[in-house]
Amino acid sequence: MSEQTEKRLKYAKDIVLRCIGPRGLYAGTYRYKYQYWTRDFTLAGLYALLSLGQIDVIKRHLLNTARRQKKSGKIPIMFLQTKLGFASIHFKDWIGHPLTFVDQLRIYFKKGHLMGGGFSFSDITPWTNDGETLFIIGCIEYVNATGDREFLDKVWPNIQKAIQYIEKHIIKHGLVFGGDWRDVMPNLDYNILLSNNALLYRAYVLLEEAEKAETVKKLINDLFWTGSYYRDSLGSEDFDTLGQSLAIIYDIVPEQRFAAILEKYKEINSQYGYRTNNNVPDRSLITPRIQKLCDQFGTVWPFIAGFGILALIKMGQIEEAKKQFMKWPGFHEWYDPESGKGLGDKEQLWSAAMYLRVYDTLSPYLS
Repeated sequence: MSEQTEKRLKYAKDIVLRCIGPRGLYAGTYRYKYQYWTRDFTLAGLYALLSLGQIDVIKRHLLNTARRQKKSGKIPIMFLQTKLGFASIHFKDWIGHPLTFVDQLRIYFKKGHLMGGGFSFSDITPWTNDGETLFIIGCIEYVNATGDREFLDKVWPNIQKAIQYIEKHIIKHGLVFGGDWRDVMPNLDYNILLSNNALLYRAYVLLEEAEKAETVKKLINDLFWTGSYYRDSLGSEDFDTLGQSLAIIYDIVPEQRFAAILEKYKEINSQYGYRTNNNVPDRSLITPRIQKLCDQFGTVWPFIAGFGILALIKMGQIEEAKKQFMKWPGFHEWYDPESGKGLGDKEQLWSAAMYLRVYDTLSPYLS
């Protein structure tokens, strides 16, 4: 193990441990402190907590999420430890970036979530529809890793309500619609995304709903495949690194398509790792404000780059995976792919937790 890797492993573990709160796992040590995100927990935090032996934190987070499930079965994508703590942290951000604050308010006004009492801390991004699948995946993957049947008995009614909510409210033509991790992009609210449907497939597999899983898998392979990669959403030709990587990791993608997809990964490569997608704003337009608003276009998010590395391992590209791992830029929320400048939360949970997950997967091949 290199000295750099050893230092980063120690730092990543430290970040994860400092994200532990009374009700579960915070999504960061500063901007996302006091915020318990279902997405960040399931996609990255769960695996780090398992490797660190923090079983009680896993159960605490999932049980607190389950307690906040709506009567409809909807699962909150995030819940707060304290509204005051949330407000105080973001007030400092808004003071420092007033124009960005105005832009964020505009999103909520446009979607009608600031009028008539529409805004709710329990449903802070109502255009995203991945909370239910992520909750199901998190619960069952924890049980599969630990054999904790007592926990499964506790949350099984919540799991059943969550899948019923999905099938009744957010499935269209056999596939889930709505936004994903790109939660400042409300324009995705009715899109059918590769990422969310890879998660739906995974949830059905874990629920041992083989027929439903195969139906979703066939639809993904028939409708999203362009001939050289899987499109981000139906009706789009964009490439989404997270969705593509999840589809590979979850065994949705046939092996004969790997070679073509690898060419696409080369296109989104940068000196700091894989970019989130192939949508790169004109650099002449990138002022600090514009760049902040474009943080989910063509930038490097370490947790997504990490999923790209896991996909490389799945496709047998071990040497390339090792090269990408050594590019890991740090544990900020996201990075400028040209300058390497870190932005967002400086200690983002899923950036650190994903580093641990990728290292554990890649470690048998590291000298």
